[in-house]
Amino acid sequence: MMTSAYLLEEAMSSKDDVSNISRQLSGIRDDDISSDVITINRKLQYIQQEATVISN
Repeated sequence: MMTSAYLLEEAMSSKDDVSNISRQLSGIRDDDISSDVITINRKLQYIQQEATVISN
């Protein structure tokens, strides 16, 4: 059986985890995400071009 103290400790730990994640996410800007998407897209295009050259 779980005690109230244990449940309270777990709840506070979870709250701290959520707060930490929120702080980390608040540092991510839309510009950063857009830049990452553009970079990934360019790499995928390069890989597709290379695959086309190899298959020909």
